[in-house]
Amino acid sequence: MSSLNCKPINNEIKKHEVTDREWEFQGYAEEYYKWMELFNVEFFEGKLPTAVLSFDRTRVTTLGHYHTDKNGIGIEDNINLNSLHLCREKWQILSTLLHEMVHQWQRRLGSFSTKENPTKGNYHNREFLDMTEGFGLIHNKKGQRVAPPKGRFVEFLAKHGVEITEETHYERKKTSSKLKKYSCACTPPVNIRVAREEFSARCNECGEDFELAC
Repeated sequence: MSSLNCKPINNEIKKHEVTDREWEFQGYAEEYYKWMELFNVEFFEGKLPTAVLSFDRTRVTTLGHYHTDKNGIGIEDNINLNSLHLCREKWQILSTLLHEMVHQWQRRLGSFSTKENPTKGNYHNREFLDMTEGFGLIHNKKGQRVAPPKGRFVEFLAKHGVEITEETHYERKKTSSKLKKYSCACTPPVNIRVAREEFSARCNECGEDFELAC
């Protein structure tokens, strides 16, 4: 099976992202486009078309996502890495990137490529679970990684100088304040601070629950 043709606009956006020194995410774009190319060759035989990387702020519970349809400006093959979680260890961000690239493979070359409506359905299916496990990333049926990385993923990162450290949730900065910051999914987000252990509220603008911010 030959590689798919990349839309010219995707390469133009990539060129813009990696060269715009005034953009706050330029360094991330330069770094993770490089890794996307490496992953494409190592894990997908170079068959995936270039995806556009974005760094939009989304729900705090979402590490990243792949647009199974065209995004808000009509771009196909868009992988978003949630800017809330760019403070993680590099290997953790890379595991998210590879996760989303598997979804791209499913959409373009896997089981969803022949569906009448490929934007519908559970992408965390047996195909996804088997493929990611073969790469060394173990997920549950919700698409959440449930075990430390192993195998090909660990070996490939080590080959390129990235060490898999002991898995810990990155800690929020400690302050003397007992107020906790919550954010909604608006762009820009609405932020509120409360001094309660448990808090539940919904934003009237975006309709989403406020989530504990990173």
